[in-house]
Amino acid sequence: MASCHALSRIDGEIVGDEVDLKMFELSEWKLENSEQSDKAVLQVSDEDGNLVNVLRAFDFKSELARMSVIAQWETGCSIFTKGAPEMVASKCQKSTVPRDLHLVLDQYAEQGYRVLALAQRSLMDADLSEAMIQPRSRIEKNLSFVGIVILENRLKPDTSSVLRELNLDAKVRTVMVTGDHPRTALSVARQCGIFQTAKDTPAIICEVQRGKNHGNVDGGISFLEVGTVEKKRLRRADVTRRLLYDRQGKQCNIVLTGAAFRALFAEHSEQKRLSPDSSTAIFISQLLKRCTVFARMSAADKTLLVRLMNNEVGSLVGMCGDGANDAGALREAAVGISLCGDEDGEVTASLAAPLTSRITTISAVASSMKEVLSSPQCGRFHGCLVHVSETTLVSVAALQ
Repeated sequence: MASCHALSRIDGEIVGDEVDLKMFELSEWKLENSEQSDKAVLQVSDEDGNLVNVLRAFDFKSELARMSVIAQWETGCSIFTKGAPEMVASKCQKSTVPRDLHLVLDQYAEQGYRVLALAQRSLMDADLSEAMIQPRSRIEKNLSFVGIVILENRLKPDTSSVLRELNLDAKVRTVMVTGDHPRTALSVARQCGIFQTAKDTPAIICEVQRGKNHGNVDGGISFLEVGTVEKKRLRRADVTRRLLYDRQGKQCNIVLTGAAFRALFAEHSEQKRLSPDSSTAIFISQLLKRCTVFARMSAADKTLLVRLMNNEVGSLVGMCGDGANDAGALREAAVGISLCGDEDGEVTASLAAPLTSRITTISAVASSMKEVLSSPQCGRFHGCLVHVSETTLVSVAALQ
């Protein structure tokens, strides 16, 4: 937590990603001025003055869902990695990954917590020089799983009221797109009221099946119906019938993961080429139209989603975002609004978006629409992809 981040000091103030800032504050370490070092890209020290030099950093990438650093101190050297638990665990030695990891992750996610995983690999002095020139793929492997960081997703104060205004008054369909775990995203969606259904309406989580033994059942996509208490596995035929034929389909809350989104997009493209009117092509199109929450989405996924909604679903899409991962989608949207503060990622989003707001909540969308609606040549948003949560650090827990 003290060294695996992309924080920097500007005019005496530490700036960077909010999650990195919270985790660094909890570590109680100090960020040093690394400009005085000709080797370190980052330097941190503890309360006793022990110095850790970050010699090489691999920045967070949404498609990889992790970041890593090579850090050295007086008595040792290690690779430190943090990111999405399933991605970090895939780079770890299996013997170090707790068997109940996915179960524990689901439990925390269902309570609305965001979870990051930590891993490390010690380097001998003889390995360091080689590690400094190896590609990232060689560095982030054979790690040892260390534990998880649990973060609380707190809604921004005006989120629920603005969503009601957009949905009910402006008749705007609002969709949440996030990099978080699908069950975390589902919990936040229920809290903020983005679903236009009764509170006890179940949600269907569509994700790529885990494990190697699922074969190609339902195209490798699993469908889990999650109620307030009960859970039930569905077949693709069940979901198809509900979406296309049952009245109950209008009451479906759909949560789609990035991996499932990519798989369905590939299948949709093939089906559209072979048989545009097939039930499969119609099913996937309806799934996109009905989906309210997209989770574990990378920057490329967000961009593709906006393009699909513009071209395939037939919506005029507005996008608001506050990070570098949103830049492509902001450019692709009919109207892109950057919620710009002072962070590097927010500046990147601002450069990509045609509109920039210093209001860093989705109230910027409502206020911008009110301004635009005063113009006789305005259009109407039929889809608006929004970010609705901010993250605060709660605790750090290691899995046994």
